[in-house]
Amino acid sequence: MVQFIAESFLYTFVGTVLAFLAVYGLLPIFNLMAGKELLFHTIFSIQSILGITIIFFLVSILAGSYPAFYLTSFNPIDVLKGKVRSGMKSKGIRSILVIVQFTISIALIISTMVVYKQLSYLQDKNIGLDKQRVLVLRNTRRLASNMDVPGFREANLVVDMEASAVVRPEARETFADLRDALALGVRDYMHKCGFKSAVLGLSGGIDSAVVSVIAVHALGAENVVGVSMPSPYSSRGSIDDALALARNLGIKCLQIPIADAFRSFKAQFAEVFAGLPEDTTEENMQSRLRGMILMSLSNKFGHILLTTGNKSELAVGYCTIYGDMAGGLAVISDVPKTMVYDLARWINREREIIPRATIEKPPSAELKPNQVDQDTLPPYEILDEILRLYVEENLSARDIVARGFADKTVRWVQRRVDLNEYKREQAAPGIKVTSRAFGIGRRMPIAQRYVS
Repeated sequence: MVQFIAESFLYTFVGTVLAFLAVYGLLPIFNLMAGKELLFHTIFSIQSILGITIIFFLVSILAGSYPAFYLTSFNPIDVLKGKVRSGMKSKGIRSILVIVQFTISIALIISTMVVYKQLSYLQDKNIGLDKQRVLVLRNTRRLASNMDVPGFREANLVVDMEASAVVRPEARETFADLRDALALGVRDYMHKCGFKSAVLGLSGGIDSAVVSVIAVHALGAENVVGVSMPSPYSSRGSIDDALALARNLGIKCLQIPIADAFRSFKAQFAEVFAGLPEDTTEENMQSRLRGMILMSLSNKFGHILLTTGNKSELAVGYCTIYGDMAGGLAVISDVPKTMVYDLARWINREREIIPRATIEKPPSAELKPNQVDQDTLPPYEILDEILRLYVEENLSARDIVARGFADKTVRWVQRRVDLNEYKREQAAPGIKVTSRAFGIGRRMPIAQRYVS
């Protein structure tokens, strides 16, 4: 019996070792196929093969030996019961044992590694917004040294983890990174949510222009639809700028005026609002009519609605809930207004894509006659710096005032930020590109008593 167990162990070991040598001998072929992305998206290492071989050798001694004896009508259980002489006199039994164990080991080693590597690859593909995605390959002579890593794009690079050379990110312009980060966010979000096309409103303003450029960069012009929805207060210049932008980008542009719908909607409240002056109520009606039009197009054609509000407006609540905030993704909700202007100028660095008038004219929601943003807000250069210090640097109002800002302005901004948390909680998810974004980057209570 001792002889039988010893010989069973020996021939099982021989079959397993042969399987290991066979897989190791095929390693260059696996590496080559993986390097060309034809197979497992990564390669087998000798350490991983050896580890799995040892495990299966220990587990599969009986798994390999019992079928061999079964096929030759030689039952090891009978040997253990003393019914059959121990020892392996038959050469056929020894050969079949080795062949069976070799076959089982080959199948187990390769199938296990394929499953493991495929799971690793799928996990890597679900990373999200990685600036650099590097595939580390071993046991290959194709090694990267001082290689530029592209930003916000998938890339396969061969990296020597033990080398002293540094693999650096590709040297890029700040605004190229910003555009590509936002485009990657749009593309990744839409792909994972099952959308193939996008719709957005074109007001002729700077925000919708920049979002349109990002959408086209991410999806292609054929997958982006712009909608011009002029109201009685929309200037001819803004309408022309929206149409010019659509032509420059090569996107489809629908024109759906809201003037008639706005008059009809206001008429429904003539008796209820009798004697009351027009105010933000009527302004927000226009924004919500536009939101309804855009959501109708989204529903009918399966587009995702991209909202165009920037971080500055979202911070102080200069936006209409259920109006221009309606949508599936807030593309520039973490981009301050001044950065939106800088990005627009960078976009136009080689040729005019965004109409020059869009960049040069004073920003306006155009919801009432002669309206400009600075009727309500501080200049964006001041507002954005206060917001950066308060939201991103987490400074108190007193500390911000000490930086040279007017106390009244700082207190106003702080109060507006705190009071409008309820709006931001109902906003579309955004793409984080600064050190602290609203939402997951800055959790604050909606209902509280520290704001009077």
